[in-house]
This record gives sequence, C-alpha cells and structure tokens, in this order.
Amino acid sequence: MFHDSVDNALALRGEYSGDQSPQNLISRCPVLQELCLETQWIGDDFNSIPLDKIKISSPCLKTLRIQHCSFEGEVLIDAPKLEYLYIEDDEIRTKYSLTNPWSLVEVHINKFCDTVVELLTCVSVAKRLMLASQSLWAIRHFHHDNVPTMFPNLVKLDVDIHWSWESWSVLFNVLHKMPLLEQFTISYLHLPGDIDHTSGILPLETPNCLRFKMKEITILNEGVVTRRQVILIGYLLRHSTVLERVTLNANNIEPELRKELLNFQCGSHMCRIELL
Repeated sequence: MFHDSVDNALALRGEYSGDQSPQNLISRCPVLQELCLETQWIGDDFNSIPLDKIKISSPCLKTLRIQHCSFEGEVLIDAPKLEYLYIEDDEIRTKYSLTNPWSLVEVHINKFCDTVVELLTCVSVAKRLMLASQSLWAIRHFHHDNVPTMFPNLVKLDVDIHWSWESWSVLFNVLHKMPLLEQFTISYLHLPGDIDHTSGILPLETPNCLRFKMKEITILNEGVVTRRQVILIGYLLRHSTVLERVTLNANNIEPELRKELLNFQCGSHMCRIELL
C-alpha cells in the first residue's frame, strides 16, 4: 500500500498482493479531512480483489473519493462529518454502506451494480447528486425503474444519459422522489435508434419538483439536436411552472427545430430559453 499525504489529505493507491488487508483501513487519523482510495493493477491481471470487508472510519473526514476499485466485499463508511462522496467503481459485487450520512452535501455515483438502489438510500440526505448513465441503467436493469427511497433535501441533480431511450423512464421515476429539486442538468443527451414516439417514457403524472420547485434546467448536448430531444425538452418546459431559465447546447440544430424551441409555450411566464 502506498500513500501520499499533505496536511489533512491522504491518497491511497493499493497494489494487491493476494493476502487479506486489515478490515479497518483508516481508523487512527483523527485530523484526516480528505481521502482518495484506488486500486492499481500490475500486468494483465484484472480480477476482483477478494476482500470481505473494508471499513473507513474517521471523525473529521469531509471528502472521500473511491475510484477504479474492484473489491468483491463490503465497504463500510463511518464518517459523521462527511460532506462530499465520489464513487467510481467497476466491481458489480461491491456493497457500500454509510453509518452516519447526515452531513452529506454532494454525492457522485458512477457504478453499475445490483445494489445501486441501496447505495442511493444511504446517501438520500444529500443536497446535490450526480448520477452517471450506468447508474441509471443499473436501476432499470436490476430494479425495473423502481427507486423506493425519497431525497428530501436534494436541490440539484446532474445526470449523464447516453445509453438508451429507456433511461428516460428511469429518470422520470427518480424525479418523482425529489420534491425540492430546483436545478437539473443533463449531460450528453444521446438517444440511439429510430424511435419516433414517447409511449411509456413521458410520465402521466408530472413530478412535483417540476410543478412547484424547478428553476433551472441545463442540457449539455454533444451531438445533433433531434426531434425526439425536442419532444422531451417540450415536456419539461410545459410542466415546469416556476422555471426561470433553460440552457441548451444547440450549436448543431436545424433552423426549424431552433424556431420551435424558441417558441415553446412554457408553463412558467418567467422562463428564459438560451440556445448556445
């Protein structure tokens, strides 16, 4: 195990040797505020690390990054002052749990696994959440779009969507669980296939966050703006009654669609549409 540390920050890059590492990874760092944990592979051996349990315990830890890790077991996080959590994990069998999540402010999850809903439940008190496309796809694949937990404090959501059209049905189900959401950012809006309808995608019941709280929607589009995207944007505009601003990266859009976007009838009379 190698580490780099400066003041209250610590980065751990582990080279797995085949033996069981201690369960308590961090337990005697009373002033540690930032921790980055990642595994480092040597050669062509990319098998998962067969550890039953890793426990990260620190009374002052505020930022935790776990990236490119492939643990088969459970990661226990006991950090009552943790505010920022970033998880980018390639191992489908890793299970995460937090015993004291009440200070969480921002969470980034980039993980495809059958326990992604359990992880979201653990971090549901956060105020800002970023979900990568594979996390949305995991919700659909393993949980049939169902997210049982509520996000009572969430005000900002960032999502990646570039897997499939069906990811939108997952996203709308997630929005139903975020009643206070005010800022919504969609990155890389890419809908493959030749789907010309929205049957089963657009919800019959409008999420409350759109009706009562949503103030800003940003769509960062890297490709051509398509008719299907315009349909989805139109839904968001019509049903967001207190919306103040919509920003769309639309440098590759047909003139007809551009005109249609700028002339949408918005649910909010305060809404300003910006095409970049």
